[in-house]
Order: sequence, then structure tokens, then C-alpha cells
Amino acid sequence: MGYATIRRACASLLLYLVVMAQPVKAETIEVVSMVLGDGLQQADHSGFYGELMDEILKGTDAPSRFSVYPFKRALKVFFTGNVDCIWALDAAFLSKFDEGGGDRVESALVLNSQQFLFTMPDKPKIGSLPEVAGKTIGVLNGTNIDASLVAAAANVVKLPSQEAKIDMMLAGRLDAIGGWTPDIYITMKRLGLDSNLITPMFSLDSSGVRIVCHDTPKTDAFLEAINVSIADVLASQAYEDIFARFGVPTNMK
Repeated sequence: MGYATIRRACASLLLYLVVMAQPVKAETIEVVSMVLGDGLQQADHSGFYGELMDEILKGTDAPSRFSVYPFKRALKVFFTGNVDCIWALDAAFLSKFDEGGGDRVESALVLNSQQFLFTMPDKPKIGSLPEVAGKTIGVLNGTNIDASLVAAAANVVKLPSQEAKIDMMLAGRLDAIGGWTPDIYITMKRLGLDSNLITPMFSLDSSGVRIVCHDTPKTDAFLEAINVSIADVLASQAYEDIFARFGVPTNMK
């Protein structure tokens, strides 16, 4: 073998070793979520859920991009596989919107959320779904509970916002409203209202607040890093501060 050939072989081997020694750059994970309203989550990440997600993502070196879209668009881009993950609900609740979505994995729990019927303290209490018959119930447009309320013979009023539901109930035009915790308390604090003006009666649904991802090698690695960050955030002062700033009851942690 000639000298020139040996030199080329050595150069190729050196180049190979240099390339192999370079760290493999992790792929950027696309995370999407939904516009939920003032104080909850907006397109600019402002609000309780947006600030929580930013804090969690900040605690990991895993490259990611977090976008907040209108509700239906957020679900569509996730279900069609155009993004990797979706934030602020769990896999069981997500399946109510799309049952055939393939394998999904989810992060550790950040907090629990429940959907209740709420009323005012001086209103007759409703103890179960059959008791909504003849009652006027306010719900958000696009809610997943309107069909069950209609089937139970309630008079369902669909409203465009949390604020509209609360205002109509406090004005005495509704017997009850459907609402998620902690969302309802966040909205009341933003409106300057005492959360004791309304009281939860019975639970209609529940969902863990998590990150749900399509099950792929890159999302498995991402969630491994995210779960470490979630544990750190849950033990942090920043988590306490976010809860306090948005008026979320401490028993929801």
C-alpha cells in the first residue's frame, strides 16, 4: 500500500472518529395547548397553565417549542401528528375527543382538575345528574358535558366564556353552571370576586393536568427529562408563587 493511500485512509479514519465524537443533537419537541381564557392560558403563554408549562420547560435542557392555539386547532394538530405533545390534560380525557389516536404516553402529574356543577350558596343544591331535570344550567360552548345534561332534561344555556357563566349565575339567571377547578377560581379572582360566592355540588368529570405525547423514541426521552423537571417545579417556590398569584386553593396542589 502506497504512502498516499495510507495517508488518505488515516484521514478518513480521523474524520470518522471526529464525527462520531460529536454529541447527537436532540430533536426539537413540538408541544401544543389550547387558548383557555384570560388568567388561564392565552396565545402568548400568559395565565396559570401557560406559566406552569413555561416553568416546566425551563427546567430541562430538552429542546422544545410551546405553542398555544384555539381549542379545536390545538386538538387537530395533535391528532394529525403535526406536533409531538399536548399540554394541560391527560390521556384518558384526551381519548374522549379522539379514541383512535394510536399509542400515547404521558408525563407525571402536575395537578388534578375536576369539573363540577356550581351554584350559589342560597340556591337549592343539586346532588346528582338526574336532579338537573328542569334546571337551567350554563356551560361553555364546546363543552363535553352538554349532551349528558340535555339527556337528563336540563335546560342548557351555551355561553362563550367563563365570565359570562359566572355573571349570569350571580344575576340569578341560571340555577347552576358547569366549571373546572382550578379554572373557575382563577376567573373569579381575576374578576375580583370572592370564591365563596359559588359552591361546588358534585363532580361531572376529572382530568390530570399532564403533557400527553405520541409514543415515539424522541418523546420517550423528552418525557424522561420533563418528569425530572416536574418534580423539581412541584417542590419549588415558583410553583407556590404561581398558585398564590392566580388564587388557586392550596388543597389543589
